[in-house]
Amino acid sequence: MDTSGTTVIAEGTKLNGTVEVDSKLHIDGIIEGTVQSTNVVTIGSKGVIKGEIFAEKLIVSGEFDGNADCKEIDILAGGKIVGDIISKNLVIETNGFFEGSSKVKVESEPVSIDK
Repeated sequence: MDTSGTTVIAEGTKLNGTVEVDSKLHIDGIIEGTVQSTNVVTIGSKGVIKGEIFAEKLIVSGEFDGNADCKEIDILAGGKIVGDIISKNLVIETNGFFEGSSKVKVESEPVSIDK
């Protein structure tokens, strides 16, 4: 896992399609599509992702609408997830919001979301 840098999608930026990164990813803008990361994906308080996320860890302070398959998912105060998630560890802080289904990730399972 490369932790030497962070890719930032700034507020006011909108991306459509697939985003693949090995570095940490911080989103304050909008992404519609698929995010694939071997590292940490952070959705900032003004960030929005609509689609799918496959990552080592997902930290949500903003909004995520879709499906996620991550080893660990943290929904921070003010963060919101609507959709289906698969994770080994799920943390929802006070005032964090989750609506959908959650399955426990088994280590031997490949990273994928059934559609």
